[in-house]
Amino acid sequence: TNPLSTVGRISPLSSSDLDRITKLEQVHVMTRHGTRTSHRSLSEYFANDTQFYECDIATITTRVNTETLTYSAPMLQQYEDDNQWLVHSNCQLQQSWPTLLQQHQQNAQIISDAYLASDAKHHLFNAHSNNNNHNHNNLTSYIQSYTSNYERCMLSSITLLSHLLNISASNATHITPLLSTITNDVSFNPYAPWSNAMCAQQPQFTLWRNYTTIDMFDAFIIPRRHQLMREYAQTLREYEQHGGRVIDAPYEYHEHPSFRLANFYCNGMDIPLPNHTFFSLIEMGEKYASIQPHASDDDDELAMEYAPKWQCTNFFYSIPMYLRFKTEIEALIQRNANAKKLVIHSAHDSSIVAFLSGMAMYHGSFPYFAQFLTLEIYGTGSNDRFLFRFTHRGEFVPFPLGNCSVEYAVLDTQLCDLNELWTHVFGRVHNATQRTWANESCATLLDDCVCGYCARSSEESGRVQSVVQPYSFFIGMCVGVLLCGMTYVVVSYIRRWLNANSTAFEYQATVDDESENDIEMNDRQTVVNDIGH
Repeated sequence: TNPLSTVGRISPLSSSDLDRITKLEQVHVMTRHGTRTSHRSLSEYFANDTQFYECDIATITTRVNTETLTYSAPMLQQYEDDNQWLVHSNCQLQQSWPTLLQQHQQNAQIISDAYLASDAKHHLFNAHSNNNNHNHNNLTSYIQSYTSNYERCMLSSITLLSHLLNISASNATHITPLLSTITNDVSFNPYAPWSNAMCAQQPQFTLWRNYTTIDMFDAFIIPRRHQLMREYAQTLREYEQHGGRVIDAPYEYHEHPSFRLANFYCNGMDIPLPNHTFFSLIEMGEKYASIQPHASDDDDELAMEYAPKWQCTNFFYSIPMYLRFKTEIEALIQRNANAKKLVIHSAHDSSIVAFLSGMAMYHGSFPYFAQFLTLEIYGTGSNDRFLFRFTHRGEFVPFPLGNCSVEYAVLDTQLCDLNELWTHVFGRVHNATQRTWANESCATLLDDCVCGYCARSSEESGRVQSVVQPYSFFIGMCVGVLLCGMTYVVVSYIRRWLNANSTAFEYQATVDDESENDIEMNDRQTVVNDIGH
């Protein structure tokens, strides 16, 4: 089920904050898709277990056309052409699970109660009084829906919107199709920019992505995982004594049993463990998936060093998402007649992590299925002054950049001037197309030393070399050796020495020859291949 359903509401504004506003003007909702099947089977963790996924929604059509939710989705039919079935299952790989419908129907109710329940100044509009076929088209003109191009995200968006607008089989043919407002771009997915097909064509993007991932994991995340596993050594021993298997994927969040078993459990499978072992393992999994550097950990020098890198890399990944938010907010500020009131972003856990981390707002607790955050924008009666508030899991989340902390403290408020958000986030995002970002910004990441990861170009071969602190001395030696014409054997020896000590990495790739890249990434599988999906 949806954990937010136990809360049942989004935290309302205080009476003093209500006095500061004239009208709620726009709300953005970024939600993780609902629950899905895993790309693994339970037998990979317990060899003798014979439980498998059984889906009573075997195709996209039947997933959309149910007794409680019937809506035509012809653009989704492409997913039926080439099913990737799970082993010993009638389910597609990572397809949506029936519980998804319930989760997003619950979300829709929470969102409706918070923002669409009346014409009062703290609501967007009264969807209930307009809840008839004649006015559905007017309501849909207020709403914009974006989605990642994954089936589970598209179905989440359809379910959420259908329930918000009370669309059923009886009236679906009489309203403006919701799918006209849903974007589906296979080659460019703003909500999964690390796997952007256009960026992946840029050699520097692939190298930069690998450098930032390996540096963060090797220096910060993996050592803390090892410490966590020592703390839960007894739990892991009990897990293995009951036939459990640990899958080793050092650059992944999702493969460790402490994380993956929660997915199986929530999808109705019986986990062959005693209760105390299972719940201890799940407790470990929450901590395992939530390791990240926090700038607030001022007694942790390594955290202080890596927190800016974490924020910087996630800001870059989030630029396409930030641009979507910025475009919709600009339409509001400029009083565009087509400005939307409610904007839905159906995305992934990794989308939420990156979005919040790029603003130093993510505090480590990994997003569960159907979890959502909101950005509320309020008018003040002045055309050039707006206030904003973030909520996450239904609760207010302070914006930590700029002068908002002063405003929160002095005025005892949850609202801050929108100019602060603009100055520190959206104003830093250029109004270029997302494809321009992919073709230009992704092409020069190392040349531009984005987040401190730099490159030097060799005129004769166009090779790109990484210089990553604090090991520039050693890598500089390697560069010097290369420039002096030392043999490949010496370079390979140095690379093996660095890898063996897990302290640095040095890597070269020729634009026209990807063989070295393949060798390097076979040794170091990165988390970015399917993060969060």
